Amino acid sequence: MYELMNFIINKDYEGNAFTPDQLASLVKVANLELFKIKMGLPEDYAPGQPLSRQGLDLTQRLTDETRFLKQYDPSITVSVGVISYPAGYFTISALRHTYTRTIDGAATNISRPIEILTEDEYSDRAGKWLKRPTTWDPVAVIRDDGIHVYPDTISSAQIAYIKYPAEPTFAYTLHTGYITEDIPGTTEFEWPEILHMDLVRIMLSFMGVHLRDEQLFQYAEQKKAAGV
Repeated sequence: MYELMNFIINKDYEGNAFTPDQLASLVKVANLELFKIKMGLPEDYAPGQPLSRQGLDLTQRLTDETRFLKQYDPSITVSVGVISYPAGYFTISALRHTYTRTIDGAATNISRPIEILTEDEYSDRAGKWLKRPTTWDPVAVIRDDGIHVYPDTISSAQIAYIKYPAEPTFAYTLHTGYITEDIPGTTEFEWPEILHMDLVRIMLSFMGVHLRDEQLFQYAEQKKAAGV
């Protein structure tokens, strides 16, 4: 990526187009920028068009491109009604628990969804006897300290969630006039290879701002506006 970006900018290492340290910072920014795009840019929303051009599971290709972000824990602990957020947690996809019911004299396990509510929705449910949360019809509320599950007698659940992509690290060794990648110290992008040029374009966009290179910036922005 470093060599390709220098080639596009038409500078080599001696030309000081940008330094390896700047690339090491850019990969972290581009990683989160692409993540934001794939989750659905709120900037895309417009009257009559409440959907972003890209978004999680909007198409089969987007589902495949983001599958590495999807995590599943079949037995996460609910401690006194609260689920602690898993490492790298970004947002929840689904929550359910195992309800045990006796059918024909035998204990039978049934998977029941735990509905995610807003605070107002939970207040409405909790304040009405016939709508109150039960182990057959449980609910949960997202709060700062964790996912609060009601009723709090539920002790275990299954959770599907989206994690943040792992933070990339560009490690290198500086030589006279050139650099070499320090492979053991490098953390590669988790994004599939087909998206690597998208990452390059995102970084070029930021470089265009830094270099005040209007042509470079316009090129990157045009590609971004086209959804690529």
